[in-house]
Amino acid sequence: MDFSTNGGSPELNSYASASIYERLIKFIEALFQQSPRKCHKLFSQLYDIVYGSKKACEEESGASMLMHLDLDAMDD
Repeated sequence: MDFSTNGGSPELNSYASASIYERLIKFIEALFQQSPRKCHKLFSQLYDIVYGSKKACEEESGASMLMHLDLDAMDD
């Protein structure tokens, strides 16, 4: 959305993005092999944060959905 609304970004690098995507897929696969239940729990929590209710999906912006995360408790 940022790319399409801001007319593109000179920092966008598809090679870097593909590399990050591939690493995340490998991480998810490893997590699933280690503990399918914890993998499911993680994605269930992420789904609830982003798509918790149909009403939230229709009304909340991405920025306002950040309120559902405890960013202060996360390591920098």
